[in-house]
Amino acid sequence: MGKKGENWSKRPVFLGEYTHALDKEARVALPARLRDALGKTALDAGLCLTCGAEPCVVAYTHERLEHLLSALDADASLGRTAVRDFKRAFGATAAVVAPDAQGRIRLPEPLRAYARIERDVTIVGVVNAIELWSTPVYQGLAAARRAAYERLAPRVFG
Repeated sequence: MGKKGENWSKRPVFLGEYTHALDKEARVALPARLRDALGKTALDAGLCLTCGAEPCVVAYTHERLEHLLSALDADASLGRTAVRDFKRAFGATAAVVAPDAQGRIRLPEPLRAYARIERDVTIVGVVNAIELWSTPVYQGLAAARRAAYERLAPRVFG
C-alpha cells in the first residue's frame, strides 16, 4: 500500500465513527480508541488541525503532515507559486492542539466556521487521519459516501 520501504505496520490506523458535542469552550473529546491509536508521543506533540478538502477539520500527526508536505514539495507537476499559495492558506488556518487530561481538544473558531461545526461533531477515523465534521453536514453526505464505497469496494477488495 505504501511506497517501497515504508513500514505501515508501525503507523497509527484510525478507524470508527463517533458523535460528541462541543462544550462551552469549543472543546470536543477525542474518542479513547483514537487516542490509543495515536499513542502518548503523538498526543504529547499535539495534532495539526487544518481545513479538509470537504467542509471538515482534519487532524494529522506531525509525521503524517510532514509526509504530505514533502510530497507536495516534490510534485513537479505543481507550479512553485501554487505550492507557496497553498502553504500560505494552510499556515493561516492550521493549528496545533494537544488533548487535555480528559482527552479534549479545542477547535479554533476559523476551523469551526469552515466546517460549519456549531454543536454536534462527528469524528471519523479515515485510516491515516482523523476528520471532525458538523454532524448535520456529515449526515447530509451519507448517500455520496455509500455510492463512493460501492463504486470503489470491488476495485479495492477484489
